[in-house]
Amino acid sequence: MRIVWAAGLVLALVRPCAAMELELPAPGTARPEVAGLEAFVCETEPRVSRCRLKPGLARTFAGVPVDGAILDVREGKVAVAAVFFDESSFEDVVVRLAADFGPGEDHSEALRAGMGGTFTNVVKAWRRDVSVWFAEQYAGRINRSAVSRLRPAEFDAIMVARAAQRVNGARDL
Repeated sequence: MRIVWAAGLVLALVRPCAAMELELPAPGTARPEVAGLEAFVCETEPRVSRCRLKPGLARTFAGVPVDGAILDVREGKVAVAAVFFDESSFEDVVVRLAADFGPGEDHSEALRAGMGGTFTNVVKAWRRDVSVWFAEQYAGRINRSAVSRLRPAEFDAIMVARAAQRVNGARDL
């Protein structure tokens, strides 16, 4: 810490804490076994709970700042884990995932955003033993990207549902 004198006032400059790297738990992980669960606030319903990253916590994923994260927990086990970050970091995250898992499958699609016309949403998937890592350039908004980790059957269902939403080859953002 450094102390600075300015116009008779003492200002303490504190070095910011380094952000902690966020891990996405595998589907099927029991909720009490999730590393870093204390960083989440969970809303529980009878059989499902959604846990969201606590506001104001500095976290990173693949080295980029995280805007938010969710864990969907069903019957006490993680079903889906997702992390959200600024779209400008999407390429860096994909490069990191490709370095860890290989080139991945391309599931890119055309999106339509109102008067903005049609553009490509880069979607990559990496199938592992018990899960699929799923990176999406535009996750519900033009400025937000996401990486999710879920069971292969759930990923396949998402892809089928998206295909059914396409009109003239494009899906609405």
